[in-house]
Amino acid sequence: MTTRYPLELARDPDTVVTLDRTRLLLAFRTPQQLDALSPRLRHVDMGLEPSTPVPGNGRGPSETVNHTDRRFWVRSLSGGIDDELHNAIDAEFDDALEWIAPVYHHPLAPGRAGLHCPVPDVLLVKDDEAPPPSDIELREDADTSRDLQGYRCYIIADPRSHPAHEVRAQLLEQESYDDDAVLLSTMPLLLPYSFEPADTFYQPDPSIGYGGQWNLVRIRAGGPGRTAWDLQMGVSTITIAVIDSGSDLTHSDLRHVAGTGGPNNDGSNNPHLPRFAKGHGTMVAGVAAAITHNLKGTSGVAGGCSVMPLCFNTNHTDTDAAALINFAVTNGARVINMSWNVPGWQGSIIIHRALDRAHTNNVVLCASSGNDGAALTFPATGSRVIAVGSSDRNDARVSDSNYGTSLSVMAPGDGVPTTMLKGDGDLSDLDRRDWVKAFGGTSAAAPHVSGIAALLLSSDPAITPDEVRAVIEGTADRAGPATYQPGSTNGPWSIHQGHGRVNALDALLATLPARLRR
Repeated sequence: MTTRYPLELARDPDTVVTLDRTRLLLAFRTPQQLDALSPRLRHVDMGLEPSTPVPGNGRGPSETVNHTDRRFWVRSLSGGIDDELHNAIDAEFDDALEWIAPVYHHPLAPGRAGLHCPVPDVLLVKDDEAPPPSDIELREDADTSRDLQGYRCYIIADPRSHPAHEVRAQLLEQESYDDDAVLLSTMPLLLPYSFEPADTFYQPDPSIGYGGQWNLVRIRAGGPGRTAWDLQMGVSTITIAVIDSGSDLTHSDLRHVAGTGGPNNDGSNNPHLPRFAKGHGTMVAGVAAAITHNLKGTSGVAGGCSVMPLCFNTNHTDTDAAALINFAVTNGARVINMSWNVPGWQGSIIIHRALDRAHTNNVVLCASSGNDGAALTFPATGSRVIAVGSSDRNDARVSDSNYGTSLSVMAPGDGVPTTMLKGDGDLSDLDRRDWVKAFGGTSAAAPHVSGIAALLLSSDPAITPDEVRAVIEGTADRAGPATYQPGSTNGPWSIHQGHGRVNALDALLATLPARLRR
């Protein structure tokens, strides 16, 4: 067994924890991909700590392991961890590792619920105690200290040489420090919360080749760990207008606004619609706001919000488009989704006036960038509009997703599950084929952003369209194979990926007071 860590550790004045000899917590300097990390761990006879499914149905984890993008819980595949194995792990990852830390078991918590790591780079010291000695390089985290109410939080610069548990032991040997004067910060192996909607198609089902709602996990709306839905799931008083081919007004997984169907709205059953457009509005609406946690179908980004489905007239004129935009504004929509593109409307005065009116009336405008693999097209090029491109499961731009100087952000648009005209889908719940596995393109990407905008407005109805845009762009993950350049008002930007792939959790956190963000 390894001799690097004490077999027993006084975590605080009242608790002595015991070393788990089979597990470690690895912290990397940069984000890691699980599919690349797993084989390297197996090379040194280690494996990732797995989450466990709900007994009996295999859907959804009942114990979700607290992996992050940089910290991973690992365990030996062949018994205990000795010094030789510890050295092998260190050598395998070398400079990529920030630190390796031991895992301990709390005596009063059974099973994996009692496993935790005293993180080696954080030390908590009482306000009225002397600062730690200067021979150890420390940095105070002032924001955290302010919220700790009585303790100061210090970050240890070199936790490999001076792990927190050793520094604490040294300080407590000095008579000037009481037992509760210096504390360790601990990270649990299992997440203390993990909202997973009880919707039939939220989880993957390998038996039918269905990958689940990966898109919602990718943008941190739902999934394991802290997500946007832990903070806000949307309120019904915030309405998303979907200007499209209409929507199935009787769909059980959509909450439509009562009494405001709008001009030309025929529930997506207009016989004059082109074949590809039938059901398009229903699919768009489901991505943005399919009802969440209702034990059926799919989940939308803002499943607590309402949908105002608006249908183009048969002729699809710019006058029709402007009328629908103005109708949405007059009837209380706070977000307008436009998953369509008409390059010839770029100079349409009537539509630009409608877009300006919407912006003046505090309505957020979101549009798809287009699917030509070329320059953005209208209305995504409008100055008031958040233009959304399509990304895949690896955050790369889908090849036919339009790009250019007006591109704002990216969102999933490759194989997105959502609602469909009743009976026309390829996913069946209780013998109702009312959902589809794989809606795609920038039409699927834009409603993700409309949903995030609705979540922000649900949290703070007074936030303006410009503030919503700044938050969504500023908190996007600079992901994918792109070079992001400085200079944009709302952060680094790329011509092919905009400000990056949206992050619903970080967007919501950015609008909360600092004391509520943790």
